Amino acid sequence: MSNLTDFLRCLGNGADGFNIITHEGEGEYSDTAKIFCMQKKGDFKGLFNLWQEKVRSNQFELAHPETGVKTTALYNVKYGVVNFVFMADENNKNVWLLAQSALMINLAITFKNIYRSVFSNEKPIFPHIKNLSSINASEISLKKGGFGFLLSHPRPYHHFYDQLKVLTALDHDKPVLDRGSFFIPEELSKVEPGDHVFLYPNAINSLHISGSGVLLSREKDRLMERLVYKESIRLKGQGFAKGESGSSVCLWFGVTGQKRSWLDQVEGCICIVKLLKPYFDTVSLYVDGMTAIQGKRIKNKEDEAVFQEIRKRLLDIEGITINSLIGLDYREKILYCDSVDLFIANAGTGCMVPLRFARKPGVLHSNTKLFSFPDEYPSSVKKVSKNYVVDFFDSDSSSAAQNISYHVPWQHIFNLASDVLSEIKNVAIPKLDVPPVESVGKNGFNNFERKHESASQHFFNLSARLGKKPNSPAVLREVALAFEAEGDIQTAMKVMEKAYVLRPNGPVIKKKLEEYKSILKIQ
Repeated sequence: MSNLTDFLRCLGNGADGFNIITHEGEGEYSDTAKIFCMQKKGDFKGLFNLWQEKVRSNQFELAHPETGVKTTALYNVKYGVVNFVFMADENNKNVWLLAQSALMINLAITFKNIYRSVFSNEKPIFPHIKNLSSINASEISLKKGGFGFLLSHPRPYHHFYDQLKVLTALDHDKPVLDRGSFFIPEELSKVEPGDHVFLYPNAINSLHISGSGVLLSREKDRLMERLVYKESIRLKGQGFAKGESGSSVCLWFGVTGQKRSWLDQVEGCICIVKLLKPYFDTVSLYVDGMTAIQGKRIKNKEDEAVFQEIRKRLLDIEGITINSLIGLDYREKILYCDSVDLFIANAGTGCMVPLRFARKPGVLHSNTKLFSFPDEYPSSVKKVSKNYVVDFFDSDSSSAAQNISYHVPWQHIFNLASDVLSEIKNVAIPKLDVPPVESVGKNGFNNFERKHESASQHFFNLSARLGKKPNSPAVLREVALAFEAEGDIQTAMKVMEKAYVLRPNGPVIKKKLEEYKSILKIQ
């Protein structure tokens, strides 16, 4: 039976001081075993019902993972994305620690062991364990105010779909502590820490939910999304007319200057808008990017660089208006999106506002591995065909979906958008021929290099020149240089222009663009 002082001392050794055990929970009946088992099975319904049971009590209680003794949440502390909650019995014995990141319980830490849930990612958790040893044992005592909920996550998807979705669906009167969140509904009470211990209202990541829990999870998604939407447009005022009518169209276009970007986004946006203009008197363009926490505005130079390139090339065309939504918060963005006719956005976090909150028609694009919101959608929501997608790894150390940028011919996206506009605006827009993607290979630059190995050593050597962790601008720069070495200056310039949009201050990129323009006699 460990006491607090001894337990804190053990934490000073970090994760290396414990036996790490993957705890699947089956065949055991402790509280943590049941939770781990539900998480493994993707049982969202069971986890949600457990939370509904817990909020009926003032204190948060679970049995010790090893001794089975009833323990109560005494104290929580947050490091990064991780919430650590100290548990102990009424005599401050049987001490243990639960760690929350994306799950109800990611880790259960006892005197000698760390029990991990099957889907747990320890990378954001392990580095902070040793920091816990600096806590004074006298600070850890039973909070008379009981427990409440903590809303705090730096990534919008996890804020809305791990935390807020569960919290807004629970029937409770618990206090809610806001620590820099993207959206806090007005109906939730906001408090200072006071005499409470706070837990994340997590259950399990939506992508791991299975069985009957899928339908329940989607129901809770929609309840949360409707609440967010209604609150955002409730104060709708002058300047936010509901939708463009007649021969006008309002387009939402999502961009990203960071990883996991559509590499053709600048050229694609410009060409799509120009080709739509003859069919409408006016085209209003909202360019979306990074989003601020509630009540704030932020700057993002990478996204802004993409916006400025688009703006520069559309600014002087009569009948086209361009506005940036980059750096606004979700309430403002949803308010603007309420007037949108059509969106074009990535199928990750970038589509949350138009697809999930405002429920607009549009086109989703992505790499071949990422689609954050599987669901049933109307015919006015299109998704690019994987036959037209070519993946490019932002880092050769990982093939995870978040590390893959991609090429999609903008003509394919234009054709999907024209189908949507035909349905919602009754406008017949001719389809375009879509160029083949075979020239860059079905699996990104690696296959592209192998395909041209016999013809060109320049492309074959791309991987060596890029180093261990190339990013999108570096990849594009090196491909442009390879085309230059082949004597194809026109293609080299087009590819280098894409690199310039993502890295406008790159000295090699700027220098080479000037050289190509001089060779091609472009002013």
